[in-house]
Amino acid sequence: MLRISSPWTAWRKWRPLLPLAFLPIACAATYAAGFPVMWAATVFGTYAAVSAAFLPLNWGLADEVEWAGDVLRVRRGKVETRVALADVQALRPAGWLQRGQLMLELRKPGVLGRHIVFLPLGDPWPGYRKHPAVADLERRVGQMRDARPGPSSRR
Repeated sequence: MLRISSPWTAWRKWRPLLPLAFLPIACAATYAAGFPVMWAATVFGTYAAVSAAFLPLNWGLADEVEWAGDVLRVRRGKVETRVALADVQALRPAGWLQRGQLMLELRKPGVLGRHIVFLPLGDPWPGYRKHPAVADLERRVGQMRDARPGPSSRR
């Protein structure tokens, strides 16, 4: 099986909570330097609150996506499922706030829902090249979508 999801997914999920870890350190450092502690608490507290607001955007990311021919193996937490490429309706960017994430839109909902969002291998910034495995998967999903028969014109 070829892994197409990034090994940094867990970091991406927990990164918004990182400012909360530095809040006590920043307060202690400002107190030791003779500055008011409220300054550090306000700055880091605001930053932590804004970061935590983005936590739900990353929380639903699939932990691991592997590609094996005509099947994708997807794992999120302890839940694991297999998705046939024929069941994938579209593979596209997840959204403007979810930079670098891809969304598998399924024809019918599965164990993980109708949309499976994951962080692919490669550079997450737009305009940079994709990982060859991700580009191959996009091409394969597009070919399968184009090969499907369209809606009938009979009534």
